[in-house]
Amino acid sequence: IFLLIIFTLIKTTISQCNTCGPVSQAACISEDQYFPCVNNIPNFSQILRCPTGSVCANVAGVCDTVTLTPACTICGMCNALNGYACLSQTSYSPCSAGQSINWPINCPTGMICYPTGTNTAPCTSMTWMQVQRCPSGTEPPSVSSTTQVTPTTPKVYISPQSFCRVNNPGYYKNPNDVTCRTYFYCYWYFGMTGVVMGCNGNTIFNPTTRTCVTPTSGFSCSVV
Repeated sequence: IFLLIIFTLIKTTISQCNTCGPVSQAACISEDQYFPCVNNIPNFSQILRCPTGSVCANVAGVCDTVTLTPACTICGMCNALNGYACLSQTSYSPCSAGQSINWPINCPTGMICYPTGTNTAPCTSMTWMQVQRCPSGTEPPSVSSTTQVTPTTPKVYISPQSFCRVNNPGYYKNPNDVTCRTYFYCYWYFGMTGVVMGCNGNTIFNPTTRTCVTPTSGFSCSVV
């Protein structure tokens, strides 16, 4: 059931994504992964991956090495199950109003970004080879390599769930983000839990007022 929900809610811009291709007889679920299809029905129990240097497409043999145009593109995209988008194999960006704010955050060492994970667990172990992941080095067109700023990766990652478990409902500074572009929202749902939220535009989170403010408002992230 969980796989079916993920399969249904992933947001893409290409109609072949999550659909059994008439030629390939496979349903692409990421740039290089797919479910084999039988009678146009995906086999959710088996996730297959294309060889390095090829992508999943509606072609004979499933994996395309010629045009390198994937049928399913999820890297750099926000979906209905999480509040972030994978920018590369090892980085992600928070989402706001369904759009990535293009502010890269690195996964902890030894982990990769999981496009269909949750906002409390955007990264997963590199040893789990069946996760949907962004190809190494792939960045969305809207992120410029010349202007990209990557925050320093904290030595200890603090999840919103563990942080909020010992705090009251409300908005808090994200201890993993030295840029103040994201924050934790703690709330009660069968116990205290939380999610990562992102500030709109060029605003940053002020933990004193617990709101997103402009950098010219007198608040400086560096002094927090």
